[in-house]
Amino acid sequence: MAEPVLRVAQLSFWFIHADEMCRRALAAPGVELAAVWDSDTARGERKAAQFGVDFEPVLARLLDRDDIDAVSMCAEPGRHPELVEAAAAAGKHVLIEKPIAGDVEGARRIVDAARTYGVQIMPAYNLRHHPLAARVKQLVDDGAVGDLVRVRKLHGHYLEYEAADYRADRIVTSWNDPVYERRDSLFFAGTHVSLWFEWMFGLPDSALCVRQTVVPGLPVEDNSTVLFRYPRFTGVSELSESLPAQQVATEIYGTDGAIVQLRGNLPSTRVFNQARTPLMIFDRRKDSWWVPDLPPHFLRHEDRYHSAGVFFEALRRGDPVPTSPEAGLRSIAMLVAAERAAASGREVHMAEILTAAEVTAA
Repeated sequence: MAEPVLRVAQLSFWFIHADEMCRRALAAPGVELAAVWDSDTARGERKAAQFGVDFEPVLARLLDRDDIDAVSMCAEPGRHPELVEAAAAAGKHVLIEKPIAGDVEGARRIVDAARTYGVQIMPAYNLRHHPLAARVKQLVDDGAVGDLVRVRKLHGHYLEYEAADYRADRIVTSWNDPVYERRDSLFFAGTHVSLWFEWMFGLPDSALCVRQTVVPGLPVEDNSTVLFRYPRFTGVSELSESLPAQQVATEIYGTDGAIVQLRGNLPSTRVFNQARTPLMIFDRRKDSWWVPDLPPHFLRHEDRYHSAGVFFEALRRGDPVPTSPEAGLRSIAMLVAAERAAASGREVHMAEILTAAEVTAA
């Protein structure tokens, strides 16, 4: 007896990752890309032709189809809540691109939609499923570095800015509302880091932030640095939309050692020496660095590690998705705390952003 096919639709190609979501759906066993919708009709028709599926111009009509089980969503962050609510009300499971919303209230609407309609909603974030990141988390959880002292994570992009020769008048030609679209580095790059910190260590107690616009004339900042204060250590998030090159780095320092990860994420920037070992651990007691044996697949982004593949497989098995909308809400709250801190010049506590129940929700 043939296994049932999971039929999915793509909602919006505003964000570049939509193409990859569609490619993963076409390649995944037991999954079928059934249709696409986009608020931009010309873009939607073009993408439907590219992937060989139907374009449905009316969202309600697509969501009313009984032969669609789930949707993947890559719209503007400010549009996500209304799209999620519509899909969830129609009984569709949702894979939603990061950032899941542009503010805390929008993220709350997404959490409420999952609970109200009993569907699964999963924020898309590959690093939570990648084995190299999982190895780092295991090392930390096992006490490989002792008590944490400082954690530093760099993330950045450059493609959009370089294509425009770092000129604001050219960069913004494809922008509509940069706030609604969350074009600022704090959200556009920072959502990668806040999702990682939330997964690795949970919520911080508070945030401090400095934001800077490096490219003259931009309507939003393009570089930001965030300090997340945890009870026993500090997390540092360094974010940029305008660095032409930087080393992709995760650094975890503790009382007994250190972990330096140089691979396992694929931000859109040039990195130094890609052949360099991806993971190094310092052991204070042995006064030496060591490099763990890593199988080749630890350095690849295979379907089973990609958010779309993980989402599809969970639905096909009837399992809970591994990243909850509540985790997405907490990651947005971390960015909003940083945003308020930068605007006010003071440390902003998470208790000012989230309720006690939201802090502890699974």
